[in-house]
Amino acid sequence: AATAIIRQGANDFILKGRLAGLSNSVETALTAYEDQLEREQDNALAYSRLRTMQRPATLTREKPIVGEHIRVLALEDEHIDLIALERELDKIDVSLTLLAVSNRNDFLRALMDFEPQIIVSDFALPGFDGISALGLRNEICPEVPFILTSGILDEEIGMEALKHGVTDYVQKGPLSRIHFAVERALSEAGARADRAMAESNLKRSELMFRQLAENLGAAIWIASHDLSKLFYVNRAYERIWGQSADTLYRKPLAFLDPIHPDDKEKVRHVLSNSRADNIDEHVRILRPDGDVTWVWIRTFPISSSGHQINRTCGLAQDITEWKRAQLEAKALQEKEKELLSRLELQMERMPIACALFDPEFKVVYWNPAAERMFGYTFEELKGKQPTDIMVHPDSRNYVRDEIFERLKLGDMQADAVNLNITKDGRTLRCQWNNTPLHTPDGKFSGILSMAQDITERTLAEEKLKASEANYREIFDTVAYCIFVHDIDTGEIVDVNQTTVDLYKYTREELCKMDIGSISLDLPPYTSKEAAEYIRKAKEEGPQLFEWQSRADGKVIWVEVNLSRVFLVGKERILAIVRNIDKRKREEIATAESESIKAQIIESAQNAVFAVDNSWHVKEWNRKCEELFGVSFKDAIGNNFRDLIIAESKRQEFDKLLANLLKNQDQDFHQKLSSMIRKNRLHQDLDLEMHVFTAEAGATNLFCVIVTNTIQLLKTRREH
Repeated sequence: AATAIIRQGANDFILKGRLAGLSNSVETALTAYEDQLEREQDNALAYSRLRTMQRPATLTREKPIVGEHIRVLALEDEHIDLIALERELDKIDVSLTLLAVSNRNDFLRALMDFEPQIIVSDFALPGFDGISALGLRNEICPEVPFILTSGILDEEIGMEALKHGVTDYVQKGPLSRIHFAVERALSEAGARADRAMAESNLKRSELMFRQLAENLGAAIWIASHDLSKLFYVNRAYERIWGQSADTLYRKPLAFLDPIHPDDKEKVRHVLSNSRADNIDEHVRILRPDGDVTWVWIRTFPISSSGHQINRTCGLAQDITEWKRAQLEAKALQEKEKELLSRLELQMERMPIACALFDPEFKVVYWNPAAERMFGYTFEELKGKQPTDIMVHPDSRNYVRDEIFERLKLGDMQADAVNLNITKDGRTLRCQWNNTPLHTPDGKFSGILSMAQDITERTLAEEKLKASEANYREIFDTVAYCIFVHDIDTGEIVDVNQTTVDLYKYTREELCKMDIGSISLDLPPYTSKEAAEYIRKAKEEGPQLFEWQSRADGKVIWVEVNLSRVFLVGKERILAIVRNIDKRKREEIATAESESIKAQIIESAQNAVFAVDNSWHVKEWNRKCEELFGVSFKDAIGNNFRDLIIAESKRQEFDKLLANLLKNQDQDFHQKLSSMIRKNRLHQDLDLEMHVFTAEAGATNLFCVIVTNTIQLLKTRREH
């Protein structure tokens, strides 16, 4: 009974009344338990000692089954017992090889070389015993079943042997049941081998899983089906969530806390429907550092061997970059869609005819403006080449063989001006602006064309050219110099032939010059003043002024008339320049002469004045002011008669003056002197007056020199 109990797993068997050995049994059991834990933890099945004894690198123990060849090592010194053992082994339905040894050295060598799969050992041998053999087995191959036999079944010996690792303890004799013990030992050894292999595979799988999970960029966790308990989470979770794994172990639903409020509700909705193992959502994680991470959360169930779902596995992948690229792509698509919509609307409302052609030059788009211009609807031209329909025969070869071929080669400058025929038979001259289109890989995909009817513009240009020719003919035959200036910059854009002849520069040279280059170029005749005159002509109206120019190396006076005009369809500043150098120099000479005369009159010792034919005062020096008591201001422009002649003498003066003008009175100055006896200050006068005529331009003047004899005598007496 004790043997059977120990065989079934008890550590020891102690009879009541013999409890003295209880403490030793407990200590032995604890030691054995610790050894077992250590062996299982190392998962090496005590192979280390075999390796240190230079055994083969790999030792595989498979479960013995019926029909498998078994190696049996027998430690027996009695030949009769060995024969009995062979008979017992023959009862087992398995092929086997039996190796018998009878001493320690042979037994040890057999353990190393024969590699037995089961050991049957006699308890007592000369110089050796079964317990010692068991010790060697425990050191070298503890997994091999060890059956101890004895001629006498001693319970004490049996229990001691079982405690040291004996698989079974069998009594020798006719009724021996060794073959049953061998079969059971082989079966148990096979089961242990299967279990050890399964445990090894499990640990290897767990190791591979952990290596994979810990090195995977995605977060992985395993929890109970209801997420109430967490079994595993890898390190990537902390990096992605910004939350410690300990927090998740304590509270498995803590993974919801950092989820963005806008995304959290949809995850809660899935969980509320008992679908924790069926989450497939893109959510945002609000990390503690303020960054937002996009995460793709997926969960799936893990079933037990009975196909009952008992765990949930979760996978969370950082898809921030992918999401950003997706959002950017979506935004780009939306923008492209919006642009295409705007482009389509713009092309539909465009006042210019617009068309799209495929690589075969067939119409794929035709806007309303094109329909209005050519009279053909899109339905009438769709899928057709317009060359034979609406291109004039004179232009067909040009369009087909030159323009279209250039466009197929990607020529961006393949625009054309050609004749087109409308649906109602009219001929139009159209300007076509063509753009070749290509796919992203550079393949020619069609043509975008815009057309404008330039028929009227062409006629207008031809008329304008004729008008310009007429303008040029008139422009170059005018006797005055003409400058045409840009209205905004003031630059010279054209001059006539008269200007070329006067200034001795070519037309091209003058158009490159600044106004200052052909002016005196000293204030107020510089480019600055010229630009101001042009500005005034543009903003205020025509300007007329005199100017000093340099022509053919000489400084000349010109008169300039600036006005704002339209010439050949453009707004310009027109400058008509007249050479007034001769007249201006005469005026200057006259002015200088008059100035000299005025200086002489003013510096004379006598009173001197000048009058015109009607005796209106033109000159009146300071001595006249003193003599007659009339200021220069009051005298100039007034009639001498009214200023000086007494009213009673004025009729006499008029007759005297009339005779003077007729050259009939030689004593005019004496008679005039006698009429003036007092000045306006009522002072007495005794005048000697000398009258002579002088020319001032086209006007005759009378110059009168007056001497007051009273004053002269007084001065002489004083001297």
